[in-house]
Amino acid sequence: MFGDKTGAIPTNRRAVLRWLGSASAAALTPGVALAATAERLVYRDPRAPVDLRVQDLMARMTLDEKVAQLITLSTTKKDVMDAALRFDPARADSAYPNGIGQIARPSDRGGAATLTNTGNDVTGRWRAPADTIAFVNAAQLWATTRSRLGIPILFHEEALHGFMAPEATSFPQAIALAGSFDRELVRRVNAVIAREVRAHGTVLALSPVVDIARDPRWGRIEETFGEDPYLCGEMGVAAVIGLQGESKTLAPDKVFATLKHMTGHGQPESGENVAPAPLAERELRDFFLRSSRVPGWVRSCRRTTRSMACRAMRTPGCCRTCCAANGASTERWSAIMRRSANSHRYITSPRIATRPPASHSPRG
Repeated sequence: MFGDKTGAIPTNRRAVLRWLGSASAAALTPGVALAATAERLVYRDPRAPVDLRVQDLMARMTLDEKVAQLITLSTTKKDVMDAALRFDPARADSAYPNGIGQIARPSDRGGAATLTNTGNDVTGRWRAPADTIAFVNAAQLWATTRSRLGIPILFHEEALHGFMAPEATSFPQAIALAGSFDRELVRRVNAVIAREVRAHGTVLALSPVVDIARDPRWGRIEETFGEDPYLCGEMGVAAVIGLQGESKTLAPDKVFATLKHMTGHGQPESGENVAPAPLAERELRDFFLRSSRVPGWVRSCRRTTRSMACRAMRTPGCCRTCCAANGASTERWSAIMRRSANSHRYITSPRIATRPPASHSPRG
């Protein structure tokens, strides 16, 4: 998706030459030559250009290992926990021998509530901060030392108006923050959220919501910055900067932001959540993707955001089962994003939007 027509990932020539030069020098250094003659795992070499590390890792991965990286454990966290609800490496070995891509909300012992799963066995059994950190550390140690390629796990937490966990700060909802019309306030609030989430071992926050709320019957308006595309864009940018900062690398007190939920999500049919959105392309562009009015999706993406939410929705010209940004198929959405923002993005689907086929179990 991010490469050229041949599928190759573009590399920075200067970075490649610099890395090759440092590797050659290391090989000529006494005491280092022996190690340099062994197989060099490029993807593990922090000095190597990122593009080359990605290419090397992808070439080494089996199909099952690639599929495993698409899996997120939510309510299935019980598969890797012992009777005391701590991370169990032996159970993880058995249940996910090819690794785990992501674990949802490590602060919650159960998982995440959905429309069909709201019992105490699913959510609400919160971990104390120390227990959350211990769980993350144990899971990460297993992933990096006991899986074949040592690929770390990505953890995410809900953090719309505060880190959603015990002993964390809860701020006013997004609609209230938008009412302040204060970019700096929104940035400072999200900077606090980032520190609290990162302190618990997670680097991905499911925030901010930049949906444009255009139907008062929709029950999630409080999560948004309102109905005005310009205001949503400005508040979205402030939130992203507060969570991620503006540097090319993630600072120790920052987390990756996730723009939510999808273009057109704030105007569903009959106001029902995740209902089909019968929006024509012109309406999508005028209210949701019109960069001259600085909508949340486009303007926020043009800053430092690295993650976007994506959900299976139904709009004209798009079937319900395709991965769509509520108005564009993946191909059409990719074309729009390439024209309006940087193309290097991490796209995530909600926990219940995709399920592995029964004929191909991800557990090996």
